[in-house]
Amino acid sequence: MLSTCPPGRPVRGDSRRPTLDNDSRLGCHARKPTGSQTTTIRAQGVSVTRYRLLALLATLALLVAACADDTEDVADDESDEGQADEVEDQDEDDEDGEEAGDEDEGEAEDDAGHDEVDHDEVGGRVDIVTSIFALDSLAEDVAPGADVQLLGGAGQDPHDLELSAGDREAIEDADIFMYMGDVDFQPQVEDAAHEASGIVVNVEQIVGDEQLIDFDHGHDDGHEHDDDGHDDGHDDGHGDGHGDKDPHVWLAPRLMAEVAEAIAEGFAEADSDRADTYLANGEEVAGELAIAEEEIDELLEGCTQETALVGHEAWAYLFEPRGIEQEGIAGAGGHGEASPQRIAELADLIEDEGIPGVFAEPVEGRENAEALAAEADVELFEVDPMEIPQEGWEDRDYLDVLMEQVETFSEGLECTR
Repeated sequence: MLSTCPPGRPVRGDSRRPTLDNDSRLGCHARKPTGSQTTTIRAQGVSVTRYRLLALLATLALLVAACADDTEDVADDESDEGQADEVEDQDEDDEDGEEAGDEDEGEAEDDAGHDEVDHDEVGGRVDIVTSIFALDSLAEDVAPGADVQLLGGAGQDPHDLELSAGDREAIEDADIFMYMGDVDFQPQVEDAAHEASGIVVNVEQIVGDEQLIDFDHGHDDGHEHDDDGHDDGHDDGHGDGHGDKDPHVWLAPRLMAEVAEAIAEGFAEADSDRADTYLANGEEVAGELAIAEEEIDELLEGCTQETALVGHEAWAYLFEPRGIEQEGIAGAGGHGEASPQRIAELADLIEDEGIPGVFAEPVEGRENAEALAAEADVELFEVDPMEIPQEGWEDRDYLDVLMEQVETFSEGLECTR
C-alpha cells in the first residue's frame, strides 16, 4: 500500500481522463492505486493547476483593468486641471492686455493733450498768488483752471490786510505774484512782494505813472463848507491808507486790458510749453475789456446827477473820464467817522440838488453812508469797489461784477440809456 502522499503531490499514472467513484475524493488514498486510479489522480492534478492558472489570470486581468481605469481618471483629472490652468492663464493675459491697453490709451490721451490744449486744461501747472479780486479773476480768464490763491477774505478791510506766516511763504514761493504796486494800498502785501522769488506782476509799473490818478486830498469839491473846526474827513495826510496815487486801477477796464496782457506774458514765461495759449487768451480778454469800456460810456452818459455821494472815494477811474465827481462822506480812505455837522451839511446838499441817494460799500465808510441816507431820507444804493471778494462771488467774473456796479451808478445818478 501506498503511504499518504504529501499534499499537492499527485501520483503519476496514465493520461486517461480522470473519473470519480462515490466515496473517493481528489488526492491520495491509503490503498494502492490501480492503473486507472493513478490516471485519475494525475489528470485531476493537472485540471486543478489549470483552473488555478485561469483564476490567477482572470484576477490579474481585473487588477490591470482597475489600474487602467485609475490611470485614466488621474489623466483626465490632470487634463482638466491643465485646461483650467490654461483658461486662468488666458484670463490673466487678457487682463494684462486690457491694462496695457488702458495705459496705452492714457498715454495717447496725454500725448494728445500736449498737441492740442483745451483752455479748461491750461491750469494746474503754475502757482499764482494775489490779494485783489480783479487780478484773481483775470488770471483765471487767461489760464482757466489755474491754481490761484487769493489772500484776504469777505468782509475784511483790504487796507488792513495782515499776512500770516503761511501767506508770506505763499508769496515767496509762487511762480507768479500779482499786486497793485508800491502805492501804500496794502502795506504788508507790498512789503512781502519784495521777497517773491518768482515772476512779479506790478500793476503800477504796467500802467505807468502817467495813467495813474493822483489823490487830491485837499480837493475843492465845489461846495462851501462852514469853518466849524470839525474834522470832515478831508485829511491831507496819508492816514487814509493810500499814497499819492489812487490804486483802484481795476475800475478802469481800458487799463486792465494792459494788465491782462502782462499777466498772459507772465504765464507764458512760467510755462513756456503753453505760451501760445496764454498769449492768445490774454489778447482775447483784453479785447473783452475794451468792449466793456465802451459799454460803460453808454451806461454813464447823460446823467442828471453829476456828483456821486460815496462812503469811500474809490471811483475816480470810473467817473473822471466821464465828467462825474465823487464826494466822499469821510474822505478817500473812508476810515474816519463823519461828524454830525458834516452829515447835516451833506444832507442840505442832497435837498438842494435833488440827489436821489447815497452809495454805500460793504465795509469802508458804510456807517457814514447809512447815517447820511437816514438823515436826508434818501435811498441807499449798494456798490462794491471789488477790493476783496464777497460771498457769492466764487463763480463770478470780474467784468460781470464791475458792470453790475456801473448799472447801479447809472440808476442812482439818473443817467440816460
